[in-house]
Amino acid sequence: MAVTMVVVLSTAAASVVGAAASATVRRCSRLKAVVAARPETTRTAAATEEAMETAFARTRVVESAADALAAGEFAALVAPATSLPPIPDYSTDAKKLVSWRVGSALPSGPSVEEHWRRPVLDVVAPEKDTDLSSPEFLDTLSSWLLRHQPISLAINGKAPDADAANSVPDHYFVARRLFEQTALCVYTVGDAEAPALTAQARPQDGEIFGELPPAKQLATYSTVPMFVPAPQPGYFSKYAPRFLQRKAAEASRLQVATRKDKS
Repeated sequence: MAVTMVVVLSTAAASVVGAAASATVRRCSRLKAVVAARPETTRTAAATEEAMETAFARTRVVESAADALAAGEFAALVAPATSLPPIPDYSTDAKKLVSWRVGSALPSGPSVEEHWRRPVLDVVAPEKDTDLSSPEFLDTLSSWLLRHQPISLAINGKAPDADAANSVPDHYFVARRLFEQTALCVYTVGDAEAPALTAQARPQDGEIFGELPPAKQLATYSTVPMFVPAPQPGYFSKYAPRFLQRKAAEASRLQVATRKDKS
């Protein structure tokens, strides 16, 4: 799926609502699911529904992308040409543009509908006694990720503790376990103060984005992963083994020379 999942381990209500609200941001991978610990102030599904309605009530609607740029809106929705039909079992905002469903379990079924170019969000808030950091829950989540193959995964934890500046945040261990047990394209880690809500590449920071079909279908669509930005002719290029060996040797000599210069 060309979509994003966000896992929120913080119980701060703002962390969950903020992650959900980013579903209206259009990018190469749209937010599809938020898995979150139930916030301390939002212990029931009804309260979570109300929080989602409040979050999406602020969504701005524009007539064109040019209008959004002129207004400095990065999360506005372009008004659809026709009214959108309701989605069964999903709630919607007053403008009937954003749909969401709150539940305690991950979306089930052999496949998950992406609802291409339409903000549709699954908010998964397990029962309050569920430990999202437990091996049992992470095994279940890893199996779901492997089956449905979202293109990216973001993990957010509590804000840094000033009294534990030298300790490793708990959600880093969660991020590592999910990384080791899944095979997605992009992983992003943040916290309540600097949340990872999107997964778009920033070429100006040296980042790239990969286009990977589901692992079990890789040979059907491609022989190698596609990474962008990259020159299009590179997708059709083949390198002789001797050429790659020569380049590897040159890189090795360069590293040795660099280490000598530093010493």
